[in-house]
Amino acid sequence: GDCMKFVGTVKTIKDVRGKKFATVLGSQKNISMSGVNPPMEIIAMSNEQAEYDNLDFVGFTCIEGDVLYRNFQGKLAKNDAIVISNCGSYSLVMKPPFILPNFPVLDICGEHTEVIKRGEVFDDLFHTFAF
Repeated sequence: GDCMKFVGTVKTIKDVRGKKFATVLGSQKNISMSGVNPPMEIIAMSNEQAEYDNLDFVGFTCIEGDVLYRNFQGKLAKNDAIVISNCGSYSLVMKPPFILPNFPVLDICGEHTEVIKRGEVFDDLFHTFAF
């Protein structure tokens, strides 16, 4: 169900052989198991937005299938925030410990914000290994 939202930031906007890509601090594994475009809102963080057509939002993993949203049409700029809705609770456990530790989980209710799961650190990823 739509019990959670994922918030990430746009780190780069690139043109690769005529196709536009926005790299996000986040991964498809943070949002869902589905490949369907989820509801998404852009929060402008500057006045530098440009208009895009057929832009894909991709994750930080550099894996070809790490696509959060395909064929976006609208205004966007580097450092803008994206808010993706319809993230279920499975998104908390689907992201493997790969490249970056997992993000914190916040419960935001009106003016009150509570950390219900702290962000991971690299020690969290390696504590089960015997070196």
